[in-house]
Amino acid sequence: MISDREKKIYHIYVGLVSLGMLAYVCLSYGLMYFLRPDLDPAVFSYARFALISMLSLLIEGWTRNPEWRATPGRGVSRFRWYVTQRQWLWLSVSLGLILFFARDTQISRSYIFMVVLTAVPLLYASNRWGFPAFVRILTRRNAQWKVRYSLIGADEWKNSVRKHLQQVSDIMEHGEDFLIRDESKLEDLLAWIERQPMDLLVMPARQMPDAWVSRILALGERRGFRCWIPLEFSRQYGWQFNLQSVGGINILTPPSNPLGDIFNRMIKRGSDIALSLVVILTVLLPLMLIVWCIQRIYSPGPLFFRQDRLGKNGKIFKVIKFRTMYLHDGCEGLQASAADPRIFKLGKLLRRLSVDEFPQFLNVLKGEMSVVGPRPHLEIHERRFEGFYERYGMRRFVKPGLTGLAQIRGYRGEVKTSKDIRGRGRYDLIYVRNWSLSLDIKIVLKTVLQVIRPHRNAY
Repeated sequence: MISDREKKIYHIYVGLVSLGMLAYVCLSYGLMYFLRPDLDPAVFSYARFALISMLSLLIEGWTRNPEWRATPGRGVSRFRWYVTQRQWLWLSVSLGLILFFARDTQISRSYIFMVVLTAVPLLYASNRWGFPAFVRILTRRNAQWKVRYSLIGADEWKNSVRKHLQQVSDIMEHGEDFLIRDESKLEDLLAWIERQPMDLLVMPARQMPDAWVSRILALGERRGFRCWIPLEFSRQYGWQFNLQSVGGINILTPPSNPLGDIFNRMIKRGSDIALSLVVILTVLLPLMLIVWCIQRIYSPGPLFFRQDRLGKNGKIFKVIKFRTMYLHDGCEGLQASAADPRIFKLGKLLRRLSVDEFPQFLNVLKGEMSVVGPRPHLEIHERRFEGFYERYGMRRFVKPGLTGLAQIRGYRGEVKTSKDIRGRGRYDLIYVRNWSLSLDIKIVLKTVLQVIRPHRNAY
């Protein structure tokens, strides 16, 4: 039905974008040799380059998470920049691997750089304007793409559903509706349905007797129209549920977050390893000597402080930090405050400059944490925070991080009020739902600025 049509439209558009990239690469090739006729033509090398460009976008589109696919009425406006990054990464990595293994020296490196760089605005434009224009052209030229539908039910329910279906007006055409009242009879309803020229009937099964629903479904099979039964509780609880089959059982489940995609996790893990290795070798090792000398003077004892924290999916791990407090204070579960007597001299400076956090790059390298993500807390604090924000536990869908969106927005350090908890939880949830590599880079850069100019809550 309409979901099949949406998939077909999406797949056609993915093919067109891939062909568009092939045409662009070939056009760039022609332009290059118009400007530089002295270069080696290397037709086979450039043809392979163009073919890989097309195939990389084709594979990316076919393997993209359904939640990030553009469909009629739901473009990629929310994810368009993320989708563009994903397409560009597939393109760049595919071309890079081919050039590395083929060791082809006949292709101009300036040509490769130009194509890869200019692909970004072209891909973004295809996500921003291309797909809606394609759908409009498709439905105007062929009326068969339009689905005629009617609604039956109470006024309030019909108005609610109609508002949502108007978002797909490019491929759905609204016909007449039937108002169901307390005194309505099944025979009148069936007679009205038989007179309607429609492809689809949308009805509220929860508001109708089971016998009515069965008769309407049977009538649809006999007359050749389909029936939709919207899941009202998906809207009622503010979620968009997906239908999945698990072990032969059809279940409704909330959509996965961006880091539920294995390709995205590979990208994030690769960037975590690369950054943590650089920081450990160039920054952490010298800091270990400096902090050790400070500790020898003010509070001799272990260099590192280890504490159980809640990680991804509620798994406990040992977070590693430079010790900035006296030994045997007996209050490990107490949050640090601005004038905390447990912090030794110069320990406050280390904490204000976030120096004590650098050993957590070891946690990142071990895979227990990520560079960017929700900050990990003690289990006792997590359970208390859950009572102030009903979706607080969703921040544990991803690995905890050294820094996060909540931290660069000012929610760092001691949690004093329920407002702090809700604010931190909301920003963490925004990060979980909207992760992208560019967002991680933005958070890291802003965190560096906060290290240079510490926030007032840094203690």
